[in-house]
This record gives sequence, C-alpha cells and structure tokens, in this order.
Amino acid sequence: MMKTKQYTQSILCGLALTGVSVCQAAGTYKTFTDEINCGKAKLSIQSTCARGDDDMSLNVCKPQKMTMSSAGAVRSAALPELNQGDIKSIKEEEGSVSELYVIRMGCAQVANANYAILYYSVGGGTAPYSEFWTAYDESGKLLDSKNFPLHGNALEKMYKKMKKVNSIMPE
Repeated sequence: MMKTKQYTQSILCGLALTGVSVCQAAGTYKTFTDEINCGKAKLSIQSTCARGDDDMSLNVCKPQKMTMSSAGAVRSAALPELNQGDIKSIKEEEGSVSELYVIRMGCAQVANANYAILYYSVGGGTAPYSEFWTAYDESGKLLDSKNFPLHGNALEKMYKKMKKVNSIMPE
C-alpha cells in the first residue's frame, strides 16, 4: 500500500504544472491552529502547510480557514476574506488574492471597542498587494477597509505585538 501511494504521488508530481516545491511537499502537510482572544471574541486560524524546500523557501499551504466565536455565535470563513473593493484594487495592481496568507493576528482596542486584526502577506515583495490588513468587529463582521480602526503608524506598531500564525513564512 505504501509503495502504491508513493508511486501515485510521484506520477502526479511528474504531471503537475505548478512546480517542484508542491511535489516535494506531497504527503507532508501538517495542520496548525493559532488562536487569540479579542475582547469577548475568540479567533482561530487554521493553516494546513508543508515545509518549503529549504529554510529560505516559503511553505506550501492550502487555503486557510478562520473561525470567530462570540456570545455563542460562531462565524467561519475561507481566507483570504476581503471586501469587493479591496479585491478589485488588488486585481488592478495585477496581484492575486489567492496568494495572500495570514502570517500574523492580533487584537486592537480603539475607543472602547475591540477589533481582531489579520495581517496578510504573499511572502515578500514591495508591490501594493504584497501585504494586506483586515479587521473584524467582536461579532465577526469584516470591516470595510475605508472604516478601518487603525492606520499608518498604529498598524506598524501593532505588527510587532501580533501573534505569528503558522503559514507560508519559513520558521
């Protein structure tokens, strides 16, 4: 059975158009769950990833999942979760929304309200779409980026305090 599985993976990898790193990672995916509490809400990010080819290569990950629970209500979403205006903006810059992965998460308190903050990255680069921030209120509602609770320096300061999420970034 084991030889058959390895043989099947070898054939599939030989036929794959996506590149060698995905094939080298075949069968070595591991699921991680990272959690934080943010006011009355609990936020969980689930990432299923395989280690990159070496210590400098990005990990290979499947789409992440988010669960946010508050006051008995549970909301789940596939990530990246962005509003339509942000998706349009990324596509206009020739970026790909599917390349964004949450690499950090945190909680910010602004004017007596708590917001779960997710920081997305494509794993490097300086293009406008290579990093992205999203915020959720305590009920789990995704906020429009025009109504974002933090801007500029406040976000940069927060980044250092945010919890690292197991995903595309090498350890």
